[in-house]
Amino acid sequence: MKKLSWYHRPLRMLGVGLSFALIVASPSFAQPARTVDSKNSATLTFVSLGQGDGAVLRTPTGRTVIIDAGPDPTPMAQWLAKHGVTTIDLAVASHNHADHIGGMPEVFKHFPVTNYMENGVPATTVIYRRTLDAIAKRGTRGFRAEARVLKIDGVAIEVLPMPPESMRGSDQNDRSIGLLITYGGTRVLLTGDSEEAEQDWWLKNPSVKLAPVTILKAAHHGSHNGTSNAWMDRLAPKAVVISLSANNTYGHPHRPMLEMLRVRGLAPWRTDQVGDITVIMPLTGATQIQSERSRGLIDPYQPGTSASSRSFRSSRPSRR
Repeated sequence: MKKLSWYHRPLRMLGVGLSFALIVASPSFAQPARTVDSKNSATLTFVSLGQGDGAVLRTPTGRTVIIDAGPDPTPMAQWLAKHGVTTIDLAVASHNHADHIGGMPEVFKHFPVTNYMENGVPATTVIYRRTLDAIAKRGTRGFRAEARVLKIDGVAIEVLPMPPESMRGSDQNDRSIGLLITYGGTRVLLTGDSEEAEQDWWLKNPSVKLAPVTILKAAHHGSHNGTSNAWMDRLAPKAVVISLSANNTYGHPHRPMLEMLRVRGLAPWRTDQVGDITVIMPLTGATQIQSERSRGLIDPYQPGTSASSRSFRSSRPSRR
C-alpha cells in the first residue's frame, strides 16, 4: 500500500498543471510526428479487446491518446505496435477496474507515456498495484481527473467534472472519467462504466454543458444501468458504440438497452460482432465509422450481429 500513497500525492499536487503540460511542456509534443491522414482527420478506434474497454485517439499528425487498455495484459500493447504507435502522449484510465486497466502495465513497459490520468480512487487489486509500479518505473506524470479542456493538435478533450465524494460513495463505476472528444464537427462522448447516479449528476449539474453528440460510447458495456432515456434524450447521438466480448457471462448488452436503441432507430456498433470500430473525424465534412470486418446483412440487436458501415454529415460549429 505504500506505492498507492506515494502515487496519489503527486496526483493531487500536479493535477492543476496537466493542461499546460500537454499543450506546452510535454517533450513529445515538440517532436515531429508521423502524418497518418492526408485529409487532416483525427481518428478514434474502439479496439476489440474482449470484455472490457480500450480506445485509441490519433490526431491529424499522429499524436496518440489511449483511453483504457482492456482486461488482458498484451492485446492493447500489440495493437499499438501493429499500428505504428511509438509514443503515447496521454493514457487515461476511466476507472480502476481490471477490465479497463488490465493492459496498462504492458503498455507502459513497451511505450513511453508522457502523462497518465485516472479518477484518483485507489483500488486494492493486484492489477492496480502493477499499474502504479509501471507508471513509477516509466517516470510518467500522473494526474487526477478534474474539469478542464485539453487540446492536442486541434483535437479538444473535455474532462467532465467529477461528482462529489459524498454522492459517489466507494463504487468505481460511478467514479468513471467522462471525456468529450471534439474535432471539426464530430463530438464523441466516452464515460467508462458510469451508471445512472453519475450520469444523472452530470445531467442536472448546471456546470456540465452536455449537448448532442455524434457518437456515444455506451457506458458499462451496454448494461441496463449504463444508459437511460434521459441520457439519450440529452445527448441525441447519431450512433452508439458498445465495447464487449461475445457470449460474455454478464449478458451484455442487456436487452432493455438494446430495445431503447431500437425504438430510437439506432443500430449499435458492437466490437463483439465487427471487431475494431474506427470513427474518422475530418476537419470538415462527414464523420465516418468503419468496422474491422463485416458479416453481411445482420441484425445489430441480436447476438452475433452488428452494423458494418455508416457515415454522418456534420458541420463545424460556428465560431463565437
